[in-house]
Amino acid sequence: KFCERYACLCKLNGRSVVRYLDAGIAGSWPYVVLEHLSAGDLRRRMAAGLTTFSALEILQKLAVALADVHAGGFVHMDVKPENIFFRDDRTLVLIDFNISTPFGGVARSARGDVLGSPFYMSPEQGRGLPVDGRSDLFSVGCMFYEMLTGKRPFHAENLMAIFFKITHDDPNWNTIPSGPEYDALTPILSKALAKDLGQRYENATQFALALRDYLATYGTSASAASHA
Repeated sequence: KFCERYACLCKLNGRSVVRYLDAGIAGSWPYVVLEHLSAGDLRRRMAAGLTTFSALEILQKLAVALADVHAGGFVHMDVKPENIFFRDDRTLVLIDFNISTPFGGVARSARGDVLGSPFYMSPEQGRGLPVDGRSDLFSVGCMFYEMLTGKRPFHAENLMAIFFKITHDDPNWNTIPSGPEYDALTPILSKALAKDLGQRYENATQFALALRDYLATYGTSASAASHA
């Protein structure tokens, strides 16, 4: 699985995916050598503050990057701000494919523990069910909500409570800023965060196109709107 994943990522030739410079086995441990990404991660940019327009530009690029990964038959499984870096001011790069899983696979450890980052995990991933690219889109939706509101959509004091909220509860839509440009964003966000796989965007390309169309229509308003 390690070799299959490495071969798939190398075919992308660094296009919105971290460049893999070398890989091998040292003793009984696999290793990879990655490019250095000096422009930092998305978490740092979110902390510094993003306009709505900048946030949506980043998400649109992320959806395009995920479309490339999904075309190779892999789900990233750990999409979060800490795993999105920048090669320069504008070039987005996905990193950390350690738990990426083929379409139809599950993200569980050998002991049966669910793998991934709880705050950005899809309902099916949290249940240990088979996944496809739509699981990553749910994670992008969680980031989308956080970038708009400054808060994660599902928060609780322990892992089981987080899983319950992800599976059963809706985010607090009242925390999204008001205004016609945000009213137009809400259907895109709610579709990405649908509990049912069948109600989400069919693939990352569709999600990217929805964001592109929104930016083409509301770009001026979004550019002026500040991160909450």
